[in-house]
Amino acid sequence: MTPEPNVNGLYVPLVTPFTDDLRLAPDALARLADEALSAGASGLVALGTTAETATLNAEERETVVRICSAACRAHGAPLIVGVGTNDTAAAITSLRELAAKGDVAAALVPAPPYIRPGEAGTLAHFTALSEHGGLPLIVYDIPYRTGQTLGAGTIAALGRLPGVVGIKHATGVIDPTTMELLASPCPVSPCSAVTTSSSRRSSRRAPTGGSSRRPICVPPTSPR
Repeated sequence: MTPEPNVNGLYVPLVTPFTDDLRLAPDALARLADEALSAGASGLVALGTTAETATLNAEERETVVRICSAACRAHGAPLIVGVGTNDTAAAITSLRELAAKGDVAAALVPAPPYIRPGEAGTLAHFTALSEHGGLPLIVYDIPYRTGQTLGAGTIAALGRLPGVVGIKHATGVIDPTTMELLASPCPVSPCSAVTTSSSRRSSRRAPTGGSSRRPICVPPTSPR
């Protein structure tokens, strides 16, 4: 298992810049990564939802990780990489490959999308990733994209898994689960939960979310 990272602070989920002919723009991505870190970001998130990862092929995803890794090394900053699939075995393989690179601090992993395995199935999925993936995990709770809602009890159970170092709770609304989480002890120990709901709420969440206990992710605007 990769050493447990410090995921406190502000991590910027990068967009993926493209050229006019729809090819990946590596130079623009490198500038974007450097600008975010130079401006004070604690670290980067590559291949998250903001990066339109589902539209990238394997070679493009590899290029994104390589460029972001180089930027984080240059700034001494951690890199978090998104790993999203409804195939547990494939997710474990992806986690192991990222862990072998040695440059990735943690993986941002949603509940299995589309298939809606239920809360027990989601917990089983993350248990397997925690036990066999070899990389610290940040649970990505984003039900309006995955189709799978998670109650506060399940989120707390996920936070107790030994490989889980954070939770990104991104429901898009301040719902009863969000209120219950805010009123409860942090589900991850040591506490490093990410509790932003969405980018449009970032400024309002900053007084609570911006502390060292509850960091917040803010998607930047893509340079065109």
